[in-house]
Amino acid sequence: SFFDMMAGRLDRLRRGNLLMDGLEALLPLCPGCIAVYMRPAEKLLSAQQATLPTKRPEDRFVWRGVNVRAFRTGEGRILMDSLGLWTVGQPEVELCFPEERAPGQMIPYAYDLARHLYLYGTPQELAKLDGGTVDNPEGDGWWHCRLAESTAGPARQVLRVEP
Repeated sequence: SFFDMMAGRLDRLRRGNLLMDGLEALLPLCPGCIAVYMRPAEKLLSAQQATLPTKRPEDRFVWRGVNVRAFRTGEGRILMDSLGLWTVGQPEVELCFPEERAPGQMIPYAYDLARHLYLYGTPQELAKLDGGTVDNPEGDGWWHCRLAESTAGPARQVLRVEP
């Protein structure tokens, strides 16, 4: 895309900020706008959601430009993934866990992992995570992670996290 051609060499944080700055600059020019569709994330936001301030400015991209989806696998497990981090050159998050875990409790965990990848996902950090571990959602144990191809489309690189 034109954006990729012009901003492709920027680091992930500058690129995410540029996307959010553009969104915030365009919305006032469209006073009748009631919603914004973030196509790379397949996420629909009300115009108000798209401009609400976040607690931390560095979180704007993750809360607006990243979506977390959940799928039942049919094998007693739930697959949850993020969509949108790829627009800033980062792998997405992919979780696979037993159905006994409430997806509503796992969504904040998925967003926290996405935020971590966005803020700290340098090549060195990704190399440490590939084959490593992260805190589990309760913070009292570890889950394994590795870089892999996504299970659900579209095809992209993910950090797969499992108990």
